[in-house]
Amino acid sequence: PNVHITDMVNSYLAILNAKPEKINGQIFNVGFKNQSVNELAADVKEVIGEDIKIINTKSDDNRSYHVSSEKIKETIGFETNYTVKDAVLDLKSAFKKKFLVNTFDNELFFNIKRMNNINLI
Repeated sequence: PNVHITDMVNSYLAILNAKPEKINGQIFNVGFKNQSVNELAADVKEVIGEDIKIINTKSDDNRSYHVSSEKIKETIGFETNYTVKDAVLDLKSAFKKKFLVNTFDNELFFNIKRMNNINLI
């Protein structure tokens, strides 16, 4: 199974099965843990291979995101099971099996393009 989608589907099921009074009007984050860009890059390199070169460049972008999934855990007891590394392993496998082709051209991999073409927006 597609592990990162499994967590998302399970989070949707947990919300659908939750008592309405617990979730009504609430917003929940779903994630495994916060990681820096460097940590994410290191995970990708570990999965894909040592031939991956990580290049650090200076940036004026000082945005910082801290996303917590504690609220969904405390409210309805939902926790994720899979990491970003699991998702990278899954993607590597999908590319190897040729499940993902033309990902830079195919509209199925671009939400806005897809929605435009089926007249959702």
